[in-house]
Amino acid sequence: MYPPYYRVKMTKESCYPSDINVTETHSEIKIQSLMDHIPLCKMQEEVLKTINDMKSLDTLVKWGCDGGEENKYSNKSLFTISMVLIHKYTGNDQSEKIIVWQNPSSSSTSYSCLIKFLFAKESMDVIMMEVDKMKEVAASLSPTKIIANEMEFLVKQHQYSA
Repeated sequence: MYPPYYRVKMTKESCYPSDINVTETHSEIKIQSLMDHIPLCKMQEEVLKTINDMKSLDTLVKWGCDGGEENKYSNKSLFTISMVLIHKYTGNDQSEKIIVWQNPSSSSTSYSCLIKFLFAKESMDVIMMEVDKMKEVAASLSPTKIIANEMEFLVKQHQYSA
């Protein structure tokens, strides 16, 4: 009735992105690695079977920054960058667009992924530096290849900052 623990553990570990960098001042996941783990097409195989002649999927994600001030428990400030998946769709233009998956609550923290946090006070210099880095990385992302229903798909990422 229940799967063995080692299978649950293996499955969970396969969902963790690689390329995680942790130092004393910050922690960061490489966005390409994170985007390669987002598709979750195994859970959507039944939906993908209903869409004929589909060879590519597009994902729309939004990302943003937030800063936290010092509190009574710490003398550090925390600056974070998060991302959330809005929807997955197929079709090149608006008239052909078929939404395969829609985030039921795109503003909820339940669906967001922490990309980076650093111990730094939120300032215009920090914001501009981190936003510029994010834009540069987002522009260089490559599509992700996945296999679902014995078919190969190419998943392209489209991003905007919130």
